[in-house]
Amino acid sequence: MLGLLTILLLSLLSVLAGPTQKACTERLDIPSTQSCCRLPELNGKAYEKKCGHLMVNGLYIWPCSFDCIYKASGSLNGTQLQLDKIDQMLTEVFGDQQQLKDRFTEGFVKCNAKEEEIVKTLKRRRFSDKDKCSPVALLYGICAYKHVFNNCPDDNWTNSIVCNRIRACERSKLT
Repeated sequence: MLGLLTILLLSLLSVLAGPTQKACTERLDIPSTQSCCRLPELNGKAYEKKCGHLMVNGLYIWPCSFDCIYKASGSLNGTQLQLDKIDQMLTEVFGDQQQLKDRFTEGFVKCNAKEEEIVKTLKRRRFSDKDKCSPVALLYGICAYKHVFNNCPDDNWTNSIVCNRIRACERSKLT
């Protein structure tokens, strides 16, 4: 259920990732590299009652589903993340996947410090469902996933030439 939501998030990430800032020949093209940092099937049962209406044929519609889940969990107040609620939301969604939960938590902490940058991105980009919901939660999710991709736990990482090359390129953007 949320696995498909993850795929949609990763697909959007590839669009928003944009060109590299350094001379990397690789780009974080998530649809073709989503197996690099494997995510488990996520458990969204805690949010089905409030956000289930955002599903069509078992797929969550985004960015509205992110907006709904973050609001239902109390994780987002306007454009500000509520980190204590993020931790609770990640526990519900990831269950016993502690390493991934920790990486996402680290990512959200870093992204929380980038609120101004995220709001600027929101103003620059057009989102088709903007009148129905806010894409702020989705942008935070993308930001956190970039951290997870760059710091993926070994148990979830596919140690291949392509994946390692893409991650090296992504990491070079951070320096």
